[in-house]
Amino acid sequence: MSRRFDPKVLEDIVHEVLAQNLPLEPRLRAVTTAVASRYPGQIEENWNWVFSADGGATQQLTLLHVSLGEYVTIVGSPIPTGGFSGRYHTEIFDFILDGELVNYAAGDLEVTRYRPGDVSFLGKKDGRNCAIPDHLWMLEYARGPIPTMFALPVTDTLFGSLDFRSLFRMMWLATKQLLGIRSKNQPPPKSESRTRCLYPPGQYQPRHDAGTARHGSDWHVARTQTISQDHVVKCTKSAASHSRHSCRSSCWSSW
Repeated sequence: MSRRFDPKVLEDIVHEVLAQNLPLEPRLRAVTTAVASRYPGQIEENWNWVFSADGGATQQLTLLHVSLGEYVTIVGSPIPTGGFSGRYHTEIFDFILDGELVNYAAGDLEVTRYRPGDVSFLGKKDGRNCAIPDHLWMLEYARGPIPTMFALPVTDTLFGSLDFRSLFRMMWLATKQLLGIRSKNQPPPKSESRTRCLYPPGQYQPRHDAGTARHGSDWHVARTQTISQDHVVKCTKSAASHSRHSCRSSCWSSW
């Protein structure tokens, strides 16, 4: 089976981006753009984040390329998680972009640690116990019979997370890739359908009376209250043609 992607090229791209010392999101965007430039017409540049539950670990990923013989994703988690890697008929290359990956195979008495710039390789039918001690983001490339890899997330969903929404969405996004359907001229979404952001206490001060609504060019405030150190303002952005940025936000405080 012919291969479109070369893991050595992907590793070089990662090293070039890491040398720029970019913040996390621009770093991930730079990797996406660089891979798309190196492999024109093969990469979905618009991010579509979806949860993936595999072997007890829950991460999120966005599919950059999916075919019957290869896939390329950005995958990771901003919080600790861990579980079994699974055993596949594929080869998996993980290029670390941020954070740390820790794993060990049966018989290992000490763990192996992977940090930015390192590459973790999982061979055919190999298996490892993996952990993310704090956070992790990586570019992942797999080659081999890709459809066989869906057995683990399907099983984890059926007998574990029961997150059928994420599973079906991932399958749909993968199917679109298989059919060659990719987004064109659309701004990259940051999440499934909305982005939730947490403002640290004290950083957001409403300029109007509590309980009233304020309409601006970018924001619609549904309800606000005076913010103290015990309050957190949660903002939910959803797509709409309401403002210059085509978004609407409703904010509320919780304590």
